[in-house]
Amino acid sequence: MKFFYILANQIVTVLLSSNTVTTLTFNNEIVNCDYGVSKSTLDFKYRRKRTSISLIPRSDGFDTNATCFMKDGKIYLFNLKYSKERFHKHIAVFDAETSKGGAKVYEDSTIRVFDAGKNYFIENKTKTKIKVNESPIDKTGVSSKWNPININGKEVFL
Repeated sequence: MKFFYILANQIVTVLLSSNTVTTLTFNNEIVNCDYGVSKSTLDFKYRRKRTSISLIPRSDGFDTNATCFMKDGKIYLFNLKYSKERFHKHIAVFDAETSKGGAKVYEDSTIRVFDAGKNYFIENKTKTKIKVNESPIDKTGVSSKWNPININGKEVFL
């Protein structure tokens, strides 16, 4: 099971495959979940007293967004993408805390990555936007902590 520590209102990419059901489990009740494709492309079902969602891909090649509204008022945003090679199967979503600093865990000519507790703090060293785990970062940003992370389409193991 993958554990995602994310900030509410921050987009996280979830990779899905049409041959596997993916489950998102939250620590609070889901009031509603909206997504931008038809049920013939992607279907979902609430599970476990509305604390989990099973995402059921019905076709290949989709790229859409989903918004989950929680009973405690938090909103979680997901980019749902089709992937042949790698995909997520079981995801536990936990709240992350914003933190700046910590030990540097990676650096190259474009980016600096710092351990920030439950997530990574990212510094972009270029003048153009970069993509870290499919989220655009202009100067600084926070990314969910998982390994490897994807920087401009390249997987980096930390």
